[in-house]
Amino acid sequence: MAAAAVVVLTFERGSLRWLASFRPGIAIVVVIATLTPWLFSVAALSVADVAGPDVPFLTRIGVPFHVEAPPGSYLLLAPLLVGPAMTFIFIAMPALMNNLSRRDILFALAWGGPLWIWVEFYPEKLPQYVLPAVPMMVWLAAAAIDAGFARIGGKVSLAYSTGPLIWPPLALVVLPLAFFLIEGHLPLAAIGAFLVAALAGPLAWLWLRRERAVASTVMSVVTVAFMYLGVFGFILPGLSALRVAERIVDTARADMSCGLPRIAAAGFPEESLVFVGGRGTLLTDGFGAADFLDSNACRVAAVDTTQISSFRQRLDDLGIEAIDHGRVDGINLRKVRRVSIHLFSAAGEDNS
Repeated sequence: MAAAAVVVLTFERGSLRWLASFRPGIAIVVVIATLTPWLFSVAALSVADVAGPDVPFLTRIGVPFHVEAPPGSYLLLAPLLVGPAMTFIFIAMPALMNNLSRRDILFALAWGGPLWIWVEFYPEKLPQYVLPAVPMMVWLAAAAIDAGFARIGGKVSLAYSTGPLIWPPLALVVLPLAFFLIEGHLPLAAIGAFLVAALAGPLAWLWLRRERAVASTVMSVVTVAFMYLGVFGFILPGLSALRVAERIVDTARADMSCGLPRIAAAGFPEESLVFVGGRGTLLTDGFGAADFLDSNACRVAAVDTTQISSFRQRLDDLGIEAIDHGRVDGINLRKVRRVSIHLFSAAGEDNS
């Protein structure tokens, strides 16, 4: 990003002499101080063992998470990724393009634009790929507001600006209802957060219509803050169907007299299970889970229905009789599908 910005700004100025005014010493110290703890953490995780001293931790915790999507996907998701700033950028876009000579606008586009374009055309899509460009998008929105460009100027921008009128009230109705259908009770705290957002959103839109962009910005931040609080603070944490890994571990520990059994998961390659279940957790297939039970140790096999056949076949080959400890049903967010995980231990196993 920095290199792209230097290239763009150098082309615009026609010379590299502007770089002579930079004093990067303090910035380099800040970058080193920021990155060093992260680098040490990655190094520590890389050498930690999960199921054996010779297997790096990051290699053991499952298949990397990949999502492929066509170009333009980040742009469609920009209102979620950038928040209300995207509304101000969109309605101010004609004026922004006509005022590229302003240094604040040019710098924001030069810093964030090349990265955004690159990740749009990169097949694999993950939110963190575009994250470094988000502060520059917010900067661009602030520049538009400061210059007085953030005004509704036509039917398209008017339609785009109505997000605060639509999404908070919709969330107030749809998300608690969906939660109730799944969990059987209403998320009262989430309803409170969505209610505040539903009241603040229309006010933000009204002030934008009246060209009070700064006041609209403040109320837009309030709106999205309470929307996020409702979704990420109450709705998602309250959905037990999403906490499959935790429920697998809780069920295994409740049913095994040994207290803290080691777990092997077949057909459920979720990193979260390793963090919840401990370093001894194994992510494998049906055959591997059956082999895992071929021991007198305190062990549980968590087997997805897709792996049950191979698991039982391998148990028969090994002459192991398995005890069924029940089933954990939920949603696998990695593949966005429902899962049904059966828990087994070996009959006659010494669980004490």
